[in-house]
Amino acid sequence: MTSCETERDSDCVTIDQIFLKSKCHYNQLLRNTKAKHFTAKLSEAGRDSKAVQRVFNEILLKDKEVKLPRHDDPKALADRFADFFSDKVEKIRASLPDVSIASQEQPIPCATLSVFAPPTDDEIQKIVAKSPSKSCSLDPMPTWLLKSSMSSIVPFIRTIISRSLAEGSVPDSLKQAFVSPLLKKPTLDCDILKNYRPVSNLSFISKVLERVVASRLNAYMTAHDLHDSYQSAYKAGHSTETAVLKVQNDLRTMVDQHGAAVLVLLDLSAAFDTVDHCILLDRLQNLLGITGLALEWFRSYLSQRKQQVVINGAKSDVKHLDCGVPQGSVLGPLLFLIYILPLGDTMKGCSISRHGYADDIQVYRVLACLMVDFQCVELEHRLNSIQDWLTVNKLKGNPDKTEFMLFGHQQTLKSLVLPALTIAGTVVQLSKVPVRNLGVLFDSKLSMDSHVSSVVRAASYHLRNIGLVRRQLTVEATKSLVQSLVLSRLDYCNSSLAEITEKSLRKLQIVQNRAARLITRTPRRSHITPVLAELHWLPVRERIQFKLLLLTFKSYHRLGPSYLNDIIQHYKSSRSLRSDSQNLLTCRKFRMNSFGGRAFSSLAPRLWNALPSTLRTASSVSIFRKDLKTYLFKRAHSASEHCNQ
Repeated sequence: MTSCETERDSDCVTIDQIFLKSKCHYNQLLRNTKAKHFTAKLSEAGRDSKAVQRVFNEILLKDKEVKLPRHDDPKALADRFADFFSDKVEKIRASLPDVSIASQEQPIPCATLSVFAPPTDDEIQKIVAKSPSKSCSLDPMPTWLLKSSMSSIVPFIRTIISRSLAEGSVPDSLKQAFVSPLLKKPTLDCDILKNYRPVSNLSFISKVLERVVASRLNAYMTAHDLHDSYQSAYKAGHSTETAVLKVQNDLRTMVDQHGAAVLVLLDLSAAFDTVDHCILLDRLQNLLGITGLALEWFRSYLSQRKQQVVINGAKSDVKHLDCGVPQGSVLGPLLFLIYILPLGDTMKGCSISRHGYADDIQVYRVLACLMVDFQCVELEHRLNSIQDWLTVNKLKGNPDKTEFMLFGHQQTLKSLVLPALTIAGTVVQLSKVPVRNLGVLFDSKLSMDSHVSSVVRAASYHLRNIGLVRRQLTVEATKSLVQSLVLSRLDYCNSSLAEITEKSLRKLQIVQNRAARLITRTPRRSHITPVLAELHWLPVRERIQFKLLLLTFKSYHRLGPSYLNDIIQHYKSSRSLRSDSQNLLTCRKFRMNSFGGRAFSSLAPRLWNALPSTLRTASSVSIFRKDLKTYLFKRAHSASEHCNQ
């Protein structure tokens, strides 16, 4: 080989090395840039699970598919949807009798509210800062730009809102909505229009105005105890978790004391869209005592509203709304709760219990084995009374989607035969499969095994997807995704999972272990306890106890919903003892550990009384939360270390 050939080969090797080195450097820069970009977007999304899901879809290069019926012309499809939504409401209202509101009993309000106080700049600034950054086509500028110029724009927003409240009117531009058809369930046929629900997109300024009014209306109703105590939606301290815990406690207690209980989950058709404006204004005036400019503001807010369906930028013809409250608005849900306030009167003075979360109505009662037929007839009569009330108030019950389930011990379930219920002429059969109640699956023995399996499936799906893009994520970004998509599912209504079987508990713990390994990239065979300690995570059992004890603390100090506060009873001895100053609770007796022993009324006092006295005497929720987590963390990990030794 000549010297020239050797020199040429040396040059080629050098060029190949430079190329490989540059390629590796480029790929590393690309990965780092992607990681920084996605970390920043996840940080911006914060605790908004929908925003986190959108960022995650971007990471997976998976655009969220908007399922719509097959169409060639977006404008024609938008008009079809607009006509369908409008015709659906008209058909429902046409099928209901026209009952004069004057014929209904007019209660005397205990207080009055005639004027809404004007907002301050600080209040507007806080509302704007806490509002989601999503924008609507009706907005003159993107929400993110408005937030970045907050100090300059807030005075103008305050002026608009103050003038609206002072004049008792809402500008027409703030009463327009763009409607997006949303498929109710991913598994439904996307070519059938009735499988979609209309979701209103309103301008940002209109939502700020509604939040100001909602805060004042809520404060007024709370101060004068005007809320329905058995309605858990859109109220401070109330949630789906407290609602599920209350109903579950009652069912377990009923089964423990009498052997069986029955639950009926009622369904309403287009409940928000059929609200009658005249009846709603009558509720505001005669039930809540809203008068003067405040009542005129609501009259203006409800009148002359209009909407257009938007499909891929194409808008339908304008539809004027003579009834209903907009879904997707701030005030809509609160006004709906005011609308159905008198519904609770239909249940007074009977042995049947009820609970509500917006338009989800739950009715349940105890069943004594020797009086099953009589009690089922009474339940059927009460359910038809509810249907009659709904009909009179322009709301349509949907018996076809009503679910009916029996709860009891295995032997009771085998021996007890329940007749079908006839509601508004429709026969409702007893459900043989678990029913979904506010996102939680209830099985006939209230074991929660079906719900645990559902949670594990959903969490595992997201863990697999996060694992596909783990290399592109920083530790903090991975933590954010895991918290939003996985741990949030483990924690949702987990107070209802207290004392589940070890098998079910192990399933949930495996999911948490996989999440910890994914974040820290810990090998599968490595011990997981130090990893959980490093992340400062409570194991699943302790997470459940943490939630349950936190709710107990709030109930003990009358900070929780009244229906949970009433369950908790302070311990008082018959004579003066030192235990009287230790904040103990009365432990209720029960017959069956699988039912009465797992009810909130008996389990919560036992867990509470087992806490150190320093925890039970904490002076605030924040202090209790911090000290409780520390206590449970030390107990869990010290026990694990002892077992490993």
